[in-house]
Amino acid sequence: MLDDPGVSDSAEVRRIIFCSGKVAYDAMAHRDTLGAPVAVVRVEQLYPFPREQLIDILRRYEGAREVVWLQEEPENMGPWRFMYDRSHEIENAGYKVRQVCRVESGSPATGSGVIHAQELTDLLDEAFAGL
Repeated sequence: MLDDPGVSDSAEVRRIIFCSGKVAYDAMAHRDTLGAPVAVVRVEQLYPFPREQLIDILRRYEGAREVVWLQEEPENMGPWRFMYDRSHEIENAGYKVRQVCRVESGSPATGSGVIHAQELTDLLDEAFAGL
């Protein structure tokens, strides 16, 4: 897990977004544009699951009570299903956990750059909604 290098004051963070790959950079840019109190953490190793690192990150952001798993892939693809199995432990620690991803699909891509860009914008808006 790679913690967010753009967070200067961990006490201000209200939401932690976990994601993997390129979407992390999109989320960080969106956060910076909004000035949102969000930490974006890149999960680059799913197995074996870095449980201790996850716990350390949650402890770092004491004011956060929301955790979001963000992925560009449709809900039935990508790592969300794997992360869902591990989200119960996070919820039991007092966090609200939700996922933000594209709707289930038989294909990982829309086939249109314009639609892909609009869907990414929608995903980021949903991940940062309510702040």
